[in-house]
Order: sequence, then C-alpha cells, then structure tokens
Amino acid sequence: MFFDEQRLGHLLQEREADGLLALTPSNIFYLTGFAKSGGAAAFVSGGSSNHPRLVVPSSNIDFIIEDVSERVQVVAYGRFPRALAEDESWDTNERRIADLHRGARTEASRDSVLVSILRDFRGTLLCDLDRDGTALTAAFDGIDIRSDPGAFKWLRMVKDAEESGRLRVAAEVTEAAIEAVAAACEEGVAQETLTRAFCTSFISPWGVLERSGTPTCRVTGWGQGIP
Repeated sequence: MFFDEQRLGHLLQEREADGLLALTPSNIFYLTGFAKSGGAAAFVSGGSSNHPRLVVPSSNIDFIIEDVSERVQVVAYGRFPRALAEDESWDTNERRIADLHRGARTEASRDSVLVSILRDFRGTLLCDLDRDGTALTAAFDGIDIRSDPGAFKWLRMVKDAEESGRLRVAAEVTEAAIEAVAAACEEGVAQETLTRAFCTSFISPWGVLERSGTPTCRVTGWGQGIP
C-alpha cells in the first residue's frame, strides 16, 4: 500500500471531498497493493483510522496474498468453485483465502457490493474514471461521486521507499534491455534478432524463451521474491 495518509487528507481537504473510489487497475493497486486487474474496486475515506476497502471477484481472492496489506479490508463477490478441506496445518494466508471464499457474496456484483459498503458513507467521493459525475452517481445508487482522475495523479506524485524501489528496478531492467539491443545492432541484422536480444535480457532470469517464432515469456514464479 503506497498512498500517504497525510497527503490523502490534504488532497481531500483541498478538493472538498471525503474519500477516493478507484476503479482502474493502476489506482486500485496504488491504494491497496492488489495487482490483478478485472472486476475489482477500491475505496478509502479520509482519516488514519479508516482502512482501505477492496472489492474483488471470488475467482481472484488468491492474489491478495501477494502484496495486499493486512490493513486492507477485502470483500469477495460472485461464485467460483474452490475445494476446501479443513486442515490444521493451514498457514495464515491459506486460512484468509478460505474465510474470504466462504464469506463471498455469491449473488452480488461489484457495484452492488460497493453500494452496500458505501451505504453509510456521508460525503463526496472522487473517482478515477473520466466520466460524467452525474452518471457515476446514478450508477452507484445516488452516492455523491465526482469524476477526478487528476486527484489520483496528484496523490501518486510522491513515492514512498517501496514504490521508488520498484521504479528503480523497472528502469534498470529497461536500460539493460536497450543496451542488449544496441550491442546486437550491426549491418544487416534482422528485426527478429533484435527482438530476441531485447526479450532475452530480462526474460532469462524469470521466464522461458521460446526458440521458435516470436519470443514469448511464460510466468514461472510470482510473489515478493520476483522483482
């Protein structure tokens, strides 16, 4: 979770709002650490005591064990077949997944879950979708929602140590790939050769390079140990 609570409070005060509603993957990730796109939403109100809320499809609850802070309150919705056998050897993450699965609102949708969560919310929400605020308010059962993608951009201008570290790694990976392509450049070189040089530079530690056709990457691992 990367957002700074003090900066959030300043943002909400400046824009005369009371909370943020994130519906796009990058901003959901910024507020909660949840990186799996599709069907998710995040909500946070002002005040240090208010923990972010994360709404996710039941099919994706397994992904919360990767980077989602324990401070984030997760609500799952929809149906997903998942076999669970009670086991005393389960670790904390396995029990968390099991509890979320059993507590999923099977007949609900993302928006209906949001409406129920926000039913007692009083104030104005800033949303990251570039849409008419009136339409957003109507879509969420009359809750006062204002479209303001710029608010999220302003909030994300200041990076904490973890986010700065991730950006540094991304820059290092990109720089190494560009250097690999430059080293492979010579008269008459094929584009496929340059593409392979680019992909090999960052795939080889974490993926598998296909030797036939276009180079691709298979995911062979994930989690905190993978940059």
